[in-house]
Amino acid sequence: MIKFSQGLGHHNVRRATGGLSQFHDLYSKALIRERDYDHNGVNTPLVDAIDAPDGATNAERTAFAALLLDRLAFVRLMRDRDVLEINLHEEWRRSNDGLNRFQGSFYSTCLQELFYDVLAKPWYERDELDAFGRPPQFAGGLFEPILDYESEYDVNDSAMQDALTALIEGESRTVINEAARGSLVESYRQTDDVDLAGRIAEWYSDLTGAYEAERQYVEENIEPTLRRYSA
Repeated sequence: MIKFSQGLGHHNVRRATGGLSQFHDLYSKALIRERDYDHNGVNTPLVDAIDAPDGATNAERTAFAALLLDRLAFVRLMRDRDVLEINLHEEWRRSNDGLNRFQGSFYSTCLQELFYDVLAKPWYERDELDAFGRPPQFAGGLFEPILDYESEYDVNDSAMQDALTALIEGESRTVINEAARGSLVESYRQTDDVDLAGRIAEWYSDLTGAYEAERQYVEENIEPTLRRYSA
């Protein structure tokens, strides 16, 4: 199978210098605020900034936060591969411009539409046919609802900004390389801490399985990726 990581050396550099451990510390801080490495830029972890449905457990909140970071990382990977034209930083800027910032959170006004109404559907079934540059459908399942009552979640803008700025964009090359290998939560488990997977044991295989299925779908079906990154 064609692998996204072919021809990329940054991942090995990170491992050789120990920087990958620092990346996973930042990932953990953005997700649940754990680990010892002192990262500026993440003031509130996503799990504490989630507006969850009534009765949602800490495990469910953690699973949603991990799924959100996986989806953002995959979007960043697809932008790097020229499959998507979506610039998350630019979308964030537009959502906070003028009166737009009073319409709702970035997650509710932008990311929910991107995930559920655009990337999960063929373009001819979308409410706005040209939304986000008319990207291809990602039919592997990563952008379809995976958790219970997923549509009822929301995320505070300040924590979302921290995750986007410090992790997804601030560590973009490592995010891209790790996302090319698989789910960020799976990568974190393999390299640092098995406890995080235990916290979301009921959903861990669903999250990582959907990510891998989406990655395989893109490798096998989306031509720009195959042409540009097959070696």
